[in-house]
Amino acid sequence: MSSLCFVGVLYMMWLMVHSAVKEHTNASSRRSLMFIYMCTLFIWTLFPVAWVLRVVHPNSAYQAEILNLFANFMAKVRENRWDIDAWWYGVPCTG
Repeated sequence: MSSLCFVGVLYMMWLMVHSAVKEHTNASSRRSLMFIYMCTLFIWTLFPVAWVLRVVHPNSAYQAEILNLFANFMAKVRENRWDIDAWWYGVPCTG
């Protein structure tokens, strides 16, 4: 069930990013928005991968925890860093 919700969230996020990209006429703003979106997809996908790794290979608890730690750290660093970049380059932030 949570996987279906995860796919739904990714789809809704794509709709939001797609509408924001269509609004911007500046190519660098569009590239920045798409880069942020792709990195967000990559980082968010690491969480389910870590969970599946833990379920499929119970002996890999250490590797799954390292992957989870990395994804958690990158999600926090990415959010703070890109909000500053978005402000600097004039890409509006939503929160």
